[in-house]
Amino acid sequence: MSVQNNPGLRFASALAGYVLRGGFSWPGGHLPPSGHRVPEAFAGVGVAASIDPAVDDFIIAHLNASGIRHVRLDFSYGDDEGPTGRLLRALYASSFKVVLHLVQPCERARRMESEEARDEWRRFVVATLDRHGGQASMIEVGSTVNRRRWAGYSLTGFLSMWEVAWQEVRARGLVLAGPSVTDFEPPWSVGLLALLRAQGQLPDVHTDNLFSERCTEPERYDHKIFGRRLASLAQVNLIKKARVLQRIGADFGVPRLFPRRPSGRCRASSACCRTARRSRRTTCLATCCCVRLLELSRAPGGGL
Repeated sequence: MSVQNNPGLRFASALAGYVLRGGFSWPGGHLPPSGHRVPEAFAGVGVAASIDPAVDDFIIAHLNASGIRHVRLDFSYGDDEGPTGRLLRALYASSFKVVLHLVQPCERARRMESEEARDEWRRFVVATLDRHGGQASMIEVGSTVNRRRWAGYSLTGFLSMWEVAWQEVRARGLVLAGPSVTDFEPPWSVGLLALLRAQGQLPDVHTDNLFSERCTEPERYDHKIFGRRLASLAQVNLIKKARVLQRIGADFGVPRLFPRRPSGRCRASSACCRTARRSRRTTCLATCCCVRLLELSRAPGGGL
């Protein structure tokens, strides 16, 4: 099979070219740039619905009290008639800016190379966008796409899913975000954005799930990339991760980066969890870690 007809080979070819051009090399990238502005929409939280409608009021009250106006909501098959749809309508009614994240169930994602699964996905996307898309600040598609065991997608299946969503979002003039690679795995960001650019289907916003910090302290260099001995030489900290991801997006025509970080769910940060488990002051330490992570996240100038 030729490279042109094989997405795996095209992925590998694009990645090899990027590496040879020195795309991942960034001396001094661990230091924050000067003079950048932190956008108003930098801070937001992920919200989820409960069976109890009173929880909707509880969520909205706490969002209002904190001054947070930007939220992200997962939305999947059957959600419109349930608690998630109810919460979404309540958020819209309260004038929140919602990132509507369209999530395909894993078992459907595994079958996305079939016409039946593709048609079902299109029906869901069309119905959701027609009902709710016009009020959303952006439509996000993709979730942990580099984890087939979690998301269910083969590379071909992901491209099929993305094509449907891209067509329907573009037809309505909405803002599209994706592909949502999980953790700091820039080879996946390079490969997927290269494939999407080749198909003429780039998103408006480049997303990455930087929700899991693998260091014992937020400020430390990540020792899981090149090992503990080389960590101080590679200098890959949270600032460098965000800057590298932003540059990758810009290199492929998507300069706007939306990296999801610990805001809204401190438990997602392993730095917070590991520190908190060793202390009785669990809540205090977890909160401290989250604040430090958010401050570091502001430094590269990332956000919505």
